Amino acid sequence: MHTMFRRIIYLFLLAAVMASLSACAGRDRDEPRGETAAELYDYAHRQMVARDYTGAVEAFQRIESRFPFSIEAQQAQLELIYAHYKSGNHEQAEAASDRFLREQPRHPEIDYVHYVRGLINFDRSLNLIDVTFRADSSKRDPTLARQSFQSFATLVANYPESRYAPDAQQRMVHLRNQLARHEIHVADYYMRLGAWAGAVGRAKTVIEEYEGTPSTVDALIILHNAYRRLALHELADDVARVVAATHPDATTRLAD
Repeated sequence: MHTMFRRIIYLFLLAAVMASLSACAGRDRDEPRGETAAELYDYAHRQMVARDYTGAVEAFQRIESRFPFSIEAQQAQLELIYAHYKSGNHEQAEAASDRFLREQPRHPEIDYVHYVRGLINFDRSLNLIDVTFRADSSKRDPTLARQSFQSFATLVANYPESRYAPDAQQRMVHLRNQLARHEIHVADYYMRLGAWAGAVGRAKTVIEEYEGTPSTVDALIILHNAYRRLALHELADDVARVVAATHPDATTRLAD
């Protein structure tokens, strides 16, 4: 009995030792063996490739704290933006991009920073619940969408040859349509309240700032109908003529 008990203990201890050795071996393979900035950066990059973005963030931060004046530390600042973004830490990613733009404004990859900064707020302007239930994200606060649009616009305007510019332009089209729809939602709300002047203001914003978006016709309809409510019949007739010329199918939506 005692012999069997001792054998069980022995096997248990042996398994524990083997597990410990295996873990150490794993750490030896994954973690940097040396203390140089290059070795730490190589490790951080491998974490990025493995999509362990949390591990990558920790590694890049270690480079910055231990080798603040190294080339690797400068690159770590850049990589941290994306690592934070992919980790879902959007606020940290935005802060990291702010810091990079402030400290390294002439970096050759500054276009990339503007692009990722646009992506950060592009994703934040969406909501998982909205996507799941197919809700219209344009009904939400447009602040993040505007910030995203501005980042992409800066990229396209200042770095038109950037490889990120084409994707940024496509996203800008989406954001512009979304921002225009937001103005329409607010204008509709004012119409329901009977705040005709407020509806006119929002409709004009769409026509003047978001010309060419699908929401333009909705803005013209709201503008016409609000003018009718305000007894500004000449202005309403002018808008009606524009609708008839540009969107004849929508004339049935004009108020009498």
